[in-house]
Amino acid sequence: MELAQETVDLAGGPVTIERGGTGPTLVMLHGGGGLRVSPLHLDLADRFEVIAFQLPGFGGTVRHDDVADTRDMARVVSQSLRQLGVERYSVLGESFGGKVATWLAIDDGEHIDAVVLESPATFRSEPLGSIPPEEIPGRMFAHPERLAGLFPPPGGDGPGGPPTDDAGPYGPDDQRLWLDELMGHSGGDDVLPHLGSIQPPVLALFGTEDGMVDPETGRIYRREVPNCHYALLYDAGHLLHLERPEAFLEIVLDFLARKGGFVAEATSGVLYP
Repeated sequence: MELAQETVDLAGGPVTIERGGTGPTLVMLHGGGGLRVSPLHLDLADRFEVIAFQLPGFGGTVRHDDVADTRDMARVVSQSLRQLGVERYSVLGESFGGKVATWLAIDDGEHIDAVVLESPATFRSEPLGSIPPEEIPGRMFAHPERLAGLFPPPGGDGPGGPPTDDAGPYGPDDQRLWLDELMGHSGGDDVLPHLGSIQPPVLALFGTEDGMVDPETGRIYRREVPNCHYALLYDAGHLLHLERPEAFLEIVLDFLARKGGFVAEATSGVLYP
């Protein structure tokens, strides 16, 4: 199943999406490197109507003057969905996109059926710019030696190879600065008081070897969100869907199908060793 690019025009500026598939709507929010259509998107489009956002300021798109933080970015997503006529949806947010998805669950929860957070960076206070670039692969992956096969080309639909420029997994310098500006490095203090208001079921999923976001921060979600499931994926780093694609797809599909009856219930556990 292929995805087709569309543009949604909002007052603050255009928003680029990749859309395809049939079934219940699944909104996908990328991490700090911007949207790269991967086999995961295509697999999910066999079961859902996938709407994958290229959030403003990422992937060469223009920033919106009315977006200053991740909560503003969540508003861009919800406004885009209303303009597309989407009233019910589930959401999968990766890393930076996990914090955006958390705000969506807070502010647009009455429209959301389920929330999947892949290695959400919500409670990460370390600026990306403070990490030496040569350290990033070893912190992102349990097996950095497999890096060459993990990054799909921008806009491509296959595994591809490593990025051909010096941008690395988080894109060019201006995009990394934009990411740091949006995140604010509050350590999650902006989100924490609101987590108790989240009504949709949430899955906070981390890799046991994540060196970018402490997997233990998933316990904050489990403690504060009324209906939250916290799970760990064995032998995986930060980008679960690239490093353990089969296991990641299996657990996500199981959660989206079962929601409150998800196999992990409300306790943590190491899944799919």
